[in-house]
Amino acid sequence: MSMPKSLTYSAISIGALVFWLVCFGCAKPYDNAKVSESIDLNNKLNNSISGEVARKEGQTYAQSLLSLIDDSELEELLDIALKNNTNILTLTSQIAQARDSLGLATANMLPKLTANMGYNYSSGNYNRYQVNVNQNTVNGNLSLSWELDLFGKLNMLRKSKKYEYLMSISNLEAAKVSLIGEVATNYYTLKNLKNAIAIAEQIAQNNAKILEISRSKYNLGLLDVATLNPLIATLASSQSNLNSLKLQAEQTKNALLVLLNTKDSEILDRQMSDVGDAGVMDSSDADSSDASKSDDKDSSATNAATNANTGADKSAQSIAYAKTTSALPDAKLPIISELPQEILLGREDVQSSIANLNAQVMLKNSKKAALFPSITLGGSLGQILYSTRGIGDLIWNITGSLATPLINRATLTKDYKIQKESVKQAFWALENTLRTALGEVENALKEVNTSKDSLKAQQKSLEGSKELIDVQQGRYALGMLDEDVYLTDMNSFLSAKQSYNSAKLSEISAVIVLYKALGGKLGGSLGGESSAENGGENASAESGIAKSGVAESKNLDSSAKTSANSATANKNNASANASTSAQNAISSALNDAFNISLQTKEAS
Repeated sequence: MSMPKSLTYSAISIGALVFWLVCFGCAKPYDNAKVSESIDLNNKLNNSISGEVARKEGQTYAQSLLSLIDDSELEELLDIALKNNTNILTLTSQIAQARDSLGLATANMLPKLTANMGYNYSSGNYNRYQVNVNQNTVNGNLSLSWELDLFGKLNMLRKSKKYEYLMSISNLEAAKVSLIGEVATNYYTLKNLKNAIAIAEQIAQNNAKILEISRSKYNLGLLDVATLNPLIATLASSQSNLNSLKLQAEQTKNALLVLLNTKDSEILDRQMSDVGDAGVMDSSDADSSDASKSDDKDSSATNAATNANTGADKSAQSIAYAKTTSALPDAKLPIISELPQEILLGREDVQSSIANLNAQVMLKNSKKAALFPSITLGGSLGQILYSTRGIGDLIWNITGSLATPLINRATLTKDYKIQKESVKQAFWALENTLRTALGEVENALKEVNTSKDSLKAQQKSLEGSKELIDVQQGRYALGMLDEDVYLTDMNSFLSAKQSYNSAKLSEISAVIVLYKALGGKLGGSLGGESSAENGGENASAESGIAKSGVAESKNLDSSAKTSANSATANKNNASANASTSAQNAISSALNDAFNISLQTKEAS
């Protein structure tokens, strides 16, 4: 039996309309290429850093950071944080929710089969006919319904849930990068604070000793109150700074424990046990006795100076020389050879924004398809399973329905328009995320350059301060320098040391910020030439630090030799007229000071 031509044309027209709506009537999802076309970004980064670490395939986010900062203790903390952090656990749970929502949306596209079973009891007493009728019936029924998704309403809803699932995965990965950066920043900040506390304690002790010496001079009438009061304020300031550093250390420690989601502070105490240790180099009696023996044949002026120095009981004052180290590792820089679009589109927060935009686009398509008619097929199959009158025949039916929105069409249209605005908002959010990410990358590159310049400047300042304190230490060991002056110079050296440590922390923090700006993924490939050049630059940049460290490490070992050599030199110089006159001047100044003190005591 042939189909009428009019019905054939109608079927073809409806099929063509459905095909056009499915293929061309719905917005396409965004991929990286479409995002690059829709949002204009810079084609070149202001990158002037020389990287030395390239990306390796299969690296985790933690391994990427550890390739820049080689620290096994940090690796242990990162492992704990990634396992225990509550934010990571929450986002992992959200992934499970999104996966189940996707499964539910997929199940809604399948036919729905329901089974019903009922029991019916009826009783009738017909007195007129003297008939009593009772009936027990058990029936079963299977029903099937299936909405034919011709316009893609259910499929688009399923795709929306799929992009929400992908968004939850990207959110988790972005949270991992952020967590790694926060743990590393807090960890090195805590190490620097511990070291700063050790230096601040030494400075406070020195200021207390300076004030004690100045009070003695004030009591002897050698100083006035205008000179003494600033020293009191300096001591109070150093103690206040020490308390502030201890508070910051406790706050940073607690913040780090929250990130690790643990109450076991022994983890941090164990890793901080070697931070802030200060080596102590006292003004030993042995050096003083050696110097005295070498000066036995010196002039009487030198003997007077030695006796005056002994009268001050210098050996009992235990002058501490802080041998603090930075306690912070060296940080390497990544090689950046990719375009801005490639870097930004590789960030997980950007991928999350793209997935969110696609989820809104698919939801808009679903709401648009809801404006068109829906076709539903249904069927049922039933039978009386038990009855007092016998089992009934099998009953079945197949139905079809075509429903189109009429009265509620205005509601569906408004819902569709609302979703269109949601798509615009998601697109603008993506654009904001991209431009923010680009700004973060450029700011991080600038911060790296600035921190490296600051570190070089602080290194030069530390080297100059180190040379000065070495000279002053030798002069103090020979009794040519007052103790309070020596302690003041020592405080200047310790302050320069702490400034260098802070600059070192700023450099590490800048590298961590750059790591986060790159999305935890290092870009570029490591070439032989660039590797050699960068290695040479790194060696030259660190040579000054190495020299300073060697000089500092040798200082304690060479202090005795320095004192002995200085004593021998003084012996030879004492035989010369120029040196004798200088020693006589020092001796006379010290004798005058003691004479004044004796006169003051007698007067009192």
